[in-house]
Amino acid sequence: MRSIIIIAVVGVVLLVGGSYWSKSLAERDPNTVATSGLHWHPELEIYILGEKQEIPQDIGLGVVHNPIHTHDDIPVLHMEFSGKVVQDDTRLGEFFEVWGKEFSSEQIFEYKNGPEGSVRMYVNGAENTEFENYRMRDGDKIVIRYE
Repeated sequence: MRSIIIIAVVGVVLLVGGSYWSKSLAERDPNTVATSGLHWHPELEIYILGEKQEIPQDIGLGVVHNPIHTHDDIPVLHMEFSGKVVQDDTRLGEFFEVWGKEFSSEQIFEYKNGPEGSVRMYVNGAENTEFENYRMRDGDKIVIRYE
């Protein structure tokens, strides 16, 4: 009887300890940005051959409310996620996918690198070469130029 009680106690300790350990590992996962959602506001400006391009309001809003979207306060992008958020969720390329526009190190909209110009990107005033893979943060000021 005593061995059954000891086995039961050890089982409970392992179950509770295992749950806590598993949760702490998930919280330390370098791919996890947030475990209970986030609400960030980076800014995005796009210039093609020196002309500022307007980003439409309500991108990502409609029947399906996308976590990355715009309102009428352009150039602000709204990132409103609930639950677990991973690194790939915050990629700048995700916004362009929602918008249905092309963006990479080789292209912005229909403009491809070539004799007319090339794509460059700046984040918070510094040139950045991550392009569509850049992981946006709250308060970022992102400028994309084709010139």
